Amino acid sequence: MDKHNWYYRFLADTDWLNSHHGDINNALWNFMLEITENTGAVYGLDVSERGAGANFSIDVGSGVAYDTYGRRILNNATTNVPFAQDVNGNNIEVLNPGNERIVSIYAYYHITDSSPAIDGFGNTVFEITAEDVEFKLYQGAEVLAAAAVPAPNPGDGGVLLAHATISFGDITVNNPQIDTSVKEELTILGFSGFVHDTGNETIDGDWSFNNGSTITFYSDNGVTQTIHIDGSNGNITTIGTVDGVDISNHDHGGPGQGGTVDHGDLTSIGVYTHATIDAHINDASIHFTVPSIDHGSISGLGDDDHPQYTHKDQNETISQVWLHNANIDMAGGALVDGVDVGSHIHTGGANGPVLDHGTFAGLGDDDHPQYAAIAQNETINGSWTFNNPVSGQNPVAASHLATKAYVDANLGVTDHGALSGLGDDDHPQYLHLNKGGQTLQQNLACAGGVTVDGVNISIHTHTGTIGKSVSSRAFHDNNGGQDITDTIGGFDSSDLPIHSVSMLELHNNNFSGDNLIAIGRSTIDTLAGFNIQHFAQFNAGTGNWEFRQRTNAGNDDQVAVFYRAVIANDFSTGSPV
Repeated sequence: MDKHNWYYRFLADTDWLNSHHGDINNALWNFMLEITENTGAVYGLDVSERGAGANFSIDVGSGVAYDTYGRRILNNATTNVPFAQDVNGNNIEVLNPGNERIVSIYAYYHITDSSPAIDGFGNTVFEITAEDVEFKLYQGAEVLAAAAVPAPNPGDGGVLLAHATISFGDITVNNPQIDTSVKEELTILGFSGFVHDTGNETIDGDWSFNNGSTITFYSDNGVTQTIHIDGSNGNITTIGTVDGVDISNHDHGGPGQGGTVDHGDLTSIGVYTHATIDAHINDASIHFTVPSIDHGSISGLGDDDHPQYTHKDQNETISQVWLHNANIDMAGGALVDGVDVGSHIHTGGANGPVLDHGTFAGLGDDDHPQYAAIAQNETINGSWTFNNPVSGQNPVAASHLATKAYVDANLGVTDHGALSGLGDDDHPQYLHLNKGGQTLQQNLACAGGVTVDGVNISIHTHTGTIGKSVSSRAFHDNNGGQDITDTIGGFDSSDLPIHSVSMLELHNNNFSGDNLIAIGRSTIDTLAGFNIQHFAQFNAGTGNWEFRQRTNAGNDDQVAVFYRAVIANDFSTGSPV
């Protein structure tokens, strides 16, 4: 490392002292990089499930690691790391059933300031900056179980300690869920050194050597044995033996195969010599040694060595369908399925042999059941269409085919009166003159002069008015009376109201000013000192005609009858009014 010199009366300030301490740190870090060139744990920092109680967390044991900058990562005691949030502030969790994700645990270089003090400027400073560790969690994507992959290595100097796989519903992280095989371990680079003859030595782990390194071994008798690694080609040069073989002398100068060896010097090559093998290969009776062989020169051709072929001199069973693209000539008397196909020769049209059907034997047999025979009873299951005349018969059974002449003579009646059974009620859709209980479902249009029950219904229509009337009686003795309003509905304001009254009896015949019988509408007008009620009125709000009736008997007894009616002025009806 670089060196700072100081001398008599040298004034060391804070910046100089700090930089000197920084140079020492840098020298240590550079030294670690030179002998490792990588990152990883030196010892410890083992990841396991929490030692006590259920908790969604892991424990990281004490240990030391170095990051890619050569800085020491120190964990003095077992540290519990909760699975709360990852380095990005996202909750560590699996949201859906059947899913999982991988959480990666990294250790980082960290410093902690302590021993605060006040400097000469009045600022708070820290006298001690101690090295420790910071743990960060990175989580991969949530996916279906067995398909999870870890998040990519962030490449920011952290040391990977383990992967933990968490599933939906987990509340603890158990050891089977923790994969420590991915832990980054620190590896020391190769070096030149000695293995002494002071006794057996055990080398733990793998040693890595740079190209160009030399390894020197001292044997028990003091003879030096050396292995040299060629830095250019990676060749290894040795002096002595390897597993008892003097490989330094094992040199063969053959092309392409690393040397040649006399085959006769080889051992454990089997019971047959090359001479025996060569003789077997060259035996023409066993092996074909030429590109093509004349089949006729092969012995044993008379044997039936090919059962997959048909033998012309013996009976055979054909299991497949044969398709022939050429003619096959059969000798006379040769049988196929018992048929003498050799003599069965026919000549004819383009589609094969032509035979005279009349020459066939057994034509009188019923050999074709799909056809109708003319000389026997048949059942026809399909529909037959005849485009030509068909000869029928005079039918005597229901299934007989009748001739046209028979139909014309017996069923061709054109005069309706000549039909039989006319007295039957065969047409229920018509009105029956002598049948009761029938209902006419549609309108009838009648010509002029047509009568029903002597009425000329062709002119039996009328247009007129229709109305509704009501009458009531009022009886009152001395000083009795009433004031009521009656209504008649179902009409409109254009219709005609009728309202009348008749006094049947005035008992004392003393019609004085205290006697009253009046009709009209609900409101009363005054005309020349007299009360006038006018006519009944139509109430548009209720749709009713309103009739007001007022009576007062005074000191007499009276009986009065009131009549009320409304007549429509636009009602038409087909019946008389």
